[in-house]
Amino acid sequence: PFEPVWIRRGEQEVAFFCATDRINQGPGREASTEVAWLERGERDEVLLEHVREVRPRADLVVLSIHWSFDFWNRPRDWQRRRARAFIDAGVDLILGTGPHVLQPVERVDSPRGDAVIAFSLGNLISNQGQRYRLGRHIARSVHPAIRLPDTRDAVLLRTTFRVQNGRVRALPIEADALWTENGFWAWVNNRRRGTVEIQLKRLQDLTPPLMENRLAAIRRALGPEVQVRP
Repeated sequence: PFEPVWIRRGEQEVAFFCATDRINQGPGREASTEVAWLERGERDEVLLEHVREVRPRADLVVLSIHWSFDFWNRPRDWQRRRARAFIDAGVDLILGTGPHVLQPVERVDSPRGDAVIAFSLGNLISNQGQRYRLGRHIARSVHPAIRLPDTRDAVLLRTTFRVQNGRVRALPIEADALWTENGFWAWVNNRRRGTVEIQLKRLQDLTPPLMENRLAAIRRALGPEVQVRP
């Protein structure tokens, strides 16, 4: 049966659900593989029913959902409708992934007080955006997965909730800004010998021009609700 993971923090119980709209290349063939599959439309009701079932036992309900489509930088109306349905059913925090780029983080009203929606947290680390270099023009005919710097932006989102007498209050939302350093051009300059090094860095460890460029981009992507730290 589809059940949340229960996480205890002090005296509070957090129910953590995970769901996905799609799985690349199927769930695999291993007998031990377990997959949570969620489709758009009427099958949302399956997840909503589980959320409603655990809501009375949870202080907080979190939903991590893989949705949207590649390189969309704004949520669509159908995402907002689904998010509203999840929150009305009992979800307090939605953590979205899927489009490989950041999307806005919003604070909204819920039946319990506050709820937070992070529509997409982007890529934490990947080999996407490898051809990007600050100040270098790349033709739009090149695939977005190769040329977009947005695919190399990431954040560690920090959300704090105060729960009292069944009411939920979301405190200021913070994010540590990160960047995937891709060694593609160093590899090219080394006559394509060796390997391409990929590592995750804090923005504060980048050169000042690149740090300022990506910090501005991340702040625009997440919106005014989030305090972003380099």
